[in-house]
Amino acid sequence: MNEILKMFDLTLIDAIMIPIGSLMFLVFWRTFGMGVVKPFADLVAEREQATLGAEDRSSAVRAEASDLRENFEKQVTNARIEHLKLKFEAVAKSKAAAAQLVAQAESTAEKTLEQAHVQAETKLKELRTQAMRESDGLAQAFADKARGSLLA
Repeated sequence: MNEILKMFDLTLIDAIMIPIGSLMFLVFWRTFGMGVVKPFADLVAEREQATLGAEDRSSAVRAEASDLRENFEKQVTNARIEHLKLKFEAVAKSKAAAAQLVAQAESTAEKTLEQAHVQAETKLKELRTQAMRESDGLAQAFADKARGSLLA
């Protein structure tokens, strides 16, 4: 053993200190690993999980917001369609009411025109009859005057 120690230029105390130093180093390494490195690694892992969790929650919130926006746009579109349907129904009802009023007005105008036509024909007949009587009376008067002048 002395020969091995002399070959590496070591003393007996050096030979004893090497295993003790190695053992101390292993104890220090374990303690340092358990007391400093492991808690630090655990904190890094927790932070990574929190970051991933926040990203997942953020993605979920974005997806939910996108779904809500699509739902809102569908509801707005449906409301607009319903509004247009109601508008067209109201326009159709108004057109039908206007057509009915026009038909009634045409019917009333036609009846009034027919009555005016009948009244005009009646008045024309009356005037013709009166004109015929007057012309007969005038003819009779001229005939009487002409006879009276001839006889006189």
